[in-house]
Amino acid sequence: MALPLENVSKPYVILNVTEGYVEGIAVDWVANNIFWTDVTRAVIEVARLDGTARKTIIRSSYESSSLRSVAVFPRMG
Repeated sequence: MALPLENVSKPYVILNVTEGYVEGIAVDWVANNIFWTDVTRAVIEVARLDGTARKTIIRSSYESSSLRSVAVFPRMG
C-alpha cells in the first residue's frame, strides 16, 4: 500500500534510519519507491513509500566514498 503524496499536511515517518547519515533522498512517484544515500555506510538504499521492502542497491567498496546524492527519472524505467 503506497502512501498518498497529494495534500500531505503533516510529516510522518516512512523509515527510521538508526545508523548512518542520510544525505540524499529521491522519490519515484511512478513505482512508489523512495531512494536515499547513507554517507556513513557508503550505500544507496530503496524502499516502498510505506517503508516496506527495504534493500541496499549500491554499496561502495571505497572507505572514502562520497555517495551524497541520488536522483531518479521514473519515465525512463
